[in-house]
Amino acid sequence: MIDRTNMSGKEAGVGEGVPQVMSDAAETVRGHLVALRGGAPFLSPTDASLLLQWLEQGVSTAAILWGLDRAATVRQARRTRGPLTLRHAKRYLKNFPSVGASGTPSAPVAATPDHPLLDLLCDMPAHHDAQAHHELRDALTDLSLDHPDQAATEALSAVSQFFVSTWERLSDEERGAYEGEALQQLGDLATLLGDADLQEMIEAHARGLLRQRYPSLSSENILRRIQP
Repeated sequence: MIDRTNMSGKEAGVGEGVPQVMSDAAETVRGHLVALRGGAPFLSPTDASLLLQWLEQGVSTAAILWGLDRAATVRQARRTRGPLTLRHAKRYLKNFPSVGASGTPSAPVAATPDHPLLDLLCDMPAHHDAQAHHELRDALTDLSLDHPDQAATEALSAVSQFFVSTWERLSDEERGAYEGEALQQLGDLATLLGDADLQEMIEAHARGLLRQRYPSLSSENILRRIQP
């Protein structure tokens, strides 16, 4: 199993000589992007350049992660062709952290006294990966909310890792079911794509279907608890 979220800044495409804090941020964004779309576990030169530009301008990592989530959700609903890239998140950055303005709020979940973020885990599907669930619970429990932007980044990244782990632990039959549902939802669009583009779109759409099974883990829910 390839852990696509634990690669160096070099794999993220930012090159050498970049400050460590920016390299770490680039790696976090890279892992999140790959979790959303699948495919190549690195940033394209165009994405790497845009990411460094944003970081140099002071755009927060949490805003970029949230923007990618929004872009992925909208593109899936519209069955947009082509792979998800950082430029697709650009239009959403200005809305961060006004999380309620960009979509329909998710249904509230029951509160838990242990940690403000653990109520995200109270509404999980009946059949979910227990190991990934425990890893996510541990990651959220360890988060301090004293610095909201850092907490948002770490929480979004932890959820991203949860979906990577859950996807990679699916059996062939389970993954095939998601991909079959994705192909069915793509409809006539599937006949217009070449084999490589079709497989790329099926995987991205199937990963989106998996995320839809966990509405309590939406980026809006996470930010609502950290930056109400």
